[in-house]
Amino acid sequence: MTATLPVNRRPFDAGQTAYVALNAALLFFLLAPIAVVVVFALNPTPYISFPPVGVTLRWFHKFFAGADFMNALYLSLWTATCVLVLSIAIGGSCALALARGKQTERLGWAASFRSAMADKKKT
Repeated sequence: MTATLPVNRRPFDAGQTAYVALNAALLFFLLAPIAVVVVFALNPTPYISFPPVGVTLRWFHKFFAGADFMNALYLSLWTATCVLVLSIAIGGSCALALARGKQTERLGWAASFRSAMADKKKT
């Protein structure tokens, strides 16, 4: 008997592979520092040492017990909430205007929204 390849097998796509690899690298470089900070925050020593000699929540307790840190956390969360609500309202309004507007107006608005993405100063 001869071996046959599956019929629905897609050919190798270098562009898609590069896209996935780039996204994985970006995600790693964004999340790796957070993982390092969490590992060192769980360390019981008052200085950075690797490998960690134990596990403690002392630094988290100090963070949540400090009034300055909690005020900063509340202010950051309040600011993030306000920005989230405003961006949803503005973005939703723009999306509705583009989807339901007249054809002539839609092209003008779409061009004005994309103008911020255009590089005006080419060197």
